[in-house]
Amino acid sequence: MKRFKFDFYPTPPSCVSAIFKNAEYHHQYIFKPMTGKNLNVLDTGAGTGIWGKVLRQQLPVHSRLQLWGIDLQKFEKPPEYDYWLSGIDFLSEQGNLLLTEKSFDVVMGNPPYKHAEEFIKRSLDLTKRGGYVIMLTRLSFLESIGRATGLFDYYTPQRVTVLARRPSFHLDRKTGSRAFCVLTWKKNEYDTTELDWMLWNYEDRWDGVRREAREHLIDLGAFNEHLESKK
Repeated sequence: MKRFKFDFYPTPPSCVSAIFKNAEYHHQYIFKPMTGKNLNVLDTGAGTGIWGKVLRQQLPVHSRLQLWGIDLQKFEKPPEYDYWLSGIDFLSEQGNLLLTEKSFDVVMGNPPYKHAEEFIKRSLDLTKRGGYVIMLTRLSFLESIGRATGLFDYYTPQRVTVLARRPSFHLDRKTGSRAFCVLTWKKNEYDTTELDWMLWNYEDRWDGVRREAREHLIDLGAFNEHLESKK
């Protein structure tokens, strides 16, 4: 099956909403500023800004959220974001130069699977001590001797959350073919891992965000290519 162009697989906003609620339930202060006046959050591989739009709506109005987004594609800056690095590879030297002096309370996203490990390591580098990295990835990412003796040995995730419902990245509410999980790290606390499961359902209140992202899939020709590959 052909892959979507630019590895553009937008996360269902209802799923993102559940991810944030689950994170707040298990990590009470995850969306509270550690130092200074603002909660600095970076959305890696931000796409059309689904993660940031959902976070902006779910946090209390009085929350001082400073939201950054970066994506390889040249998407227009969503109004929910304060800073938008468009057409820039998160793992590139340019991305490194633009972000290296920053320090974030939370780094989050749904990274391209083939670059997930690099995204996670880079995200941890950009996170404040005691800050959090939240990444959605395939459940199969937990496999491999290389990661078991490398990434997970040095940077043991604090929590592995299995998604009980498989998300559809075609944004059509149909069940996807692969199992997914959310990996959460707390910077400089890599001792043990807790396992839990996240129940979630599609919510109509996020349909506007979902339709907008789906239109981008069609504009890219990605969605049409997916349909052709299924014939």
